Amino acid sequence: MVDNFEDIADMMNFHSDDDFYFIQIIQRRKENPDMEKGSRAIKNYIIRSYEQLELYRPDIIAFCNHFNARATIRLNKRSFKQCAFKTLSAMADNVSNEDYRPADKVYSQIMGKYAADPDKKWIIDIDDMEDDHPEVSKILEVISTYEPVGDKLHRIIKSKTGCHLVTRPFNLKSFKDDYPKIDVMKDGISNIYIP
Repeated sequence: MVDNFEDIADMMNFHSDDDFYFIQIIQRRKENPDMEKGSRAIKNYIIRSYEQLELYRPDIIAFCNHFNARATIRLNKRSFKQCAFKTLSAMADNVSNEDYRPADKVYSQIMGKYAADPDKKWIIDIDDMEDDHPEVSKILEVISTYEPVGDKLHRIIKSKTGCHLVTRPFNLKSFKDDYPKIDVMKDGISNIYIP
């Protein structure tokens, strides 16, 4: 089991009524071999405050346990205003192309695509290494030398098979030269709960 509620809450910030975070409960074929598709969203949550995260916590855990699914979060906050405008634009494009999918599906897709966080968080996905592995420290030391020089770590989040290094942006080309096999997600999804 992976429970990152406390670590995730420590990274959240709410500066206006326009701010929110997007959580999805995802069921994956990797853990559910009988599924026809690779993954499916079971439920979405819009989180507008720390209190709301705590209020939804028992439901999120219950859904994950019941569906053998994981709760994921976009660590870069979203903007209601931006998502509303992008949704209207996407729906107009869909209608002009005779695609009449429901508005809630379009809105969920937009929430997953567009970050509005001035404090960008990138995720370095480290597989097969726990957060205390010496190589994790080495990676953090190396990225601190990239432009802009300095400490870039927000937090280390546990995953099912390793860890996610949540960092501030850095020179991605330098990282890819040094670590070509490690993925960096600029608006990545991290785990908030895995049964």
